[in-house]
Amino acid sequence: VYALFEKVPETKINQRYQPMSMIPHVTVGKKLTKDQMLTAVTVMQEHFVPFQGEVVEIGLSKVNPYEDLVRIRLEKGM
Repeated sequence: VYALFEKVPETKINQRYQPMSMIPHVTVGKKLTKDQMLTAVTVMQEHFVPFQGEVVEIGLSKVNPYEDLVRIRLEKGM
């Protein structure tokens, strides 16, 4: 995936997203208030359990305002 995105001229890849450094994550609190975020973290701590999933799509976006730049649908078995 890194090799695909590093070829996009408008892309500057943060050190955290380079090979052997990337930690997949989901941003859930981008627009929460401080009180909402504190509540959300408390709920996550109380109810978090490890889970399994399947990556079916990878995307590249920019923020403020949010905009999808590229979305790549992954084929099974890649």
